[in-house]
Amino acid sequence: MRLVAALTLVLSLAVALAAVADPVRADRVLRLGPLPAAPGGDELDPRVHATAEVVPELDPRAGWPDLDWTETGAASGVLTLPEPGVWWLAARLVTDRWAELAFDVGDAVAATVWVDGEQVEGETPVPSGACLVLVRAVADAAGATVQLAAEGDAAIAWDVQTRLDLSRFDRARMMASLGSLAVAPRGKLVARHVSRRNLDGEGRRGAVAVLDGRGELVADDLGGPDARPVAFRPDGEALLMRRSGDEGTDLLLWTSPRGPMHTVVTDEPGLGLMRFDPSGRRLLLASTRGLEASDPDDDRRRWDALRERVTDWNPRPHLHVIDLETGLRRVLTRPGDHTLDDAAW
Repeated sequence: MRLVAALTLVLSLAVALAAVADPVRADRVLRLGPLPAAPGGDELDPRVHATAEVVPELDPRAGWPDLDWTETGAASGVLTLPEPGVWWLAARLVTDRWAELAFDVGDAVAATVWVDGEQVEGETPVPSGACLVLVRAVADAAGATVQLAAEGDAAIAWDVQTRLDLSRFDRARMMASLGSLAVAPRGKLVARHVSRRNLDGEGRRGAVAVLDGRGELVADDLGGPDARPVAFRPDGEALLMRRSGDEGTDLLLWTSPRGPMHTVVTDEPGLGLMRFDPSGRRLLLASTRGLEASDPDDDRRRWDALRERVTDWNPRPHLHVIDLETGLRRVLTRPGDHTLDDAAW
């Protein structure tokens, strides 16, 4: 009896694991298309850079796109595309645990898969909860087929709900943090820093994006993940950004819509307020450049008190003006018996 029971247990476990490993296909998806192929061929760069002339049909990293999707059924999990062109498919994938999942779209069309905005190939770590899966498929002729399937050691389910109840913490992982907002005069452009949790759950990724007054993406991933928007130039045609440097703060000036990206200062110590002049040609900023405690022999340094010679003394910021066309800098103030709170043109 013990041998029979053991064999039964092993057989049941093998059957259960085989069932988990079987791909789970989405029998209903949201469909968008057909759309014309992107300029330059079928290769799609999902980001719009300041130096690239690629504008995608939609941004896979922007969450669930608010577009005119059509809900459609997929017989046995296989969807037939009625016309040639570029098609987008969307669905929610819900899992009960963290797992390595492999996605399958078939081999009848050229297709690319994004999970929560990250392009995936092979097995992909997916946390528990719900994630958004987008597929871009390029059909050369009518009648091409595509499927949306996933398999792995987890319970998998598909749905097409565009709104999620975020009362569960594990579903809140898709929520983005929005900060460092800058708005151009008359609302012509808006710059924002958005950070999202990485798919593996370790850390977050961030980027600066610029949108126009209609909410359309103008540029993305500006200045790298550490960049933050500061302010637009008074004419609304350029964006000032800051990012952490090796020994201070870098200031970058990006010109809309395609660049260039210009470095204003590098490793500025103790950087404080920043103000464009009304013409947009000069930048007023507060910093401690020239007053660093590590540079005691600098002839330009002014000592106001003996305490300044202490290694942990923090110098008071003072005002500089930088000509953005020539790069020339002028020092307006020196530290004295005052504290700089603000300044204006």
